[in-house]
Amino acid sequence: MERVVFLLCLFLASVSENSATETTWPFTDTTLYETTTPGSRCTGIFEEVGDHCIFVDESLSGSWQDMRDVCHVLGGDLPNLQDANFLADIKDYLYNYGHTGVSYWVGSNDQVTEGVWQWVNDHSQVKLGTPLWGDLYDRHQQPTGGSSENCGVLLSGDHYFMHDESCGLSHSLICEEYHLQGTDVEQANNSRTDIVKPVSSQRDCPPPYVLVAGKCMFVNTLAETSWESHKTSCESLGGRMIKLNDANELGAVFDYLTQLRVFQNFWIGATDNHQEGQWFWHDGSRVREGTPFWGDYGTSTQNPRGGVLENCGMITADDHYFFDDEDCEAAHYVICETDIM
Repeated sequence: MERVVFLLCLFLASVSENSATETTWPFTDTTLYETTTPGSRCTGIFEEVGDHCIFVDESLSGSWQDMRDVCHVLGGDLPNLQDANFLADIKDYLYNYGHTGVSYWVGSNDQVTEGVWQWVNDHSQVKLGTPLWGDLYDRHQQPTGGSSENCGVLLSGDHYFMHDESCGLSHSLICEEYHLQGTDVEQANNSRTDIVKPVSSQRDCPPPYVLVAGKCMFVNTLAETSWESHKTSCESLGGRMIKLNDANELGAVFDYLTQLRVFQNFWIGATDNHQEGQWFWHDGSRVREGTPFWGDYGTSTQNPRGGVLENCGMITADDHYFFDDEDCEAAHYVICETDIM
């Protein structure tokens, strides 16, 4: 606790030096806070990022527990990334506002049972594999630290994918606000509304498609051919090449292919054929950049990186089914999608 008080004193001192106005801090769990931005649902120091309210301070660092205690004092907790799109939003925020260069603790650990990762605020299970967990040069997907590394961190050296680290190391602060409605933090945690909901099984897909995470998909391993040829083959089956602009859907595809034990590369409906470096889906919408969609093969350079020679998108088994750019004439399988009946 002395460590937490010390960190908060440093933090409050830094705020007073850099702000011309006095900041009111939510030091009790039962206080309802006024919003600082008209129309925003975020209060106090928190900013709206996607569907969440977060506070980031790269200059404030400490152990995993230290940073969680600071979040509690500020009216929140370390972020829960059960909705993987939240990771994409955090990554965009860090890059857009210059908060890169340091790593950040998140609210996951396996301290209760080794190898069983949970989000600590609601005790839900952490999804392993793609799209949350990254890798390093050995290309083994995290978590890999065993009993010596039990806390989750967004690692700056791996494009802010999640890794396991020793909980006593010093990393920086991201807090996610919970709207307390006059209750305590634990009750607010248990009433989260942004958790991914299961998809009803009552809807049907036309054959040969099957329902996976709300999409009718067909994993076509009948022939390896070019991107354009498979675009036509999907259309002949009443569908189109799959669009994966939702990180949770990418995770569901990873799980599905892993269960099928189909360790191959698959074309997806992304291309920058029309303008180099500008990636679009078949419906004209932009392909999201960076984490948690594009992989890096365990290197420091994230895809796409093939330049004018590689203009079509695929997911690759060699890189945990993250996105990669590829020569459009290369021969791969394809995943098609169609509308639910």
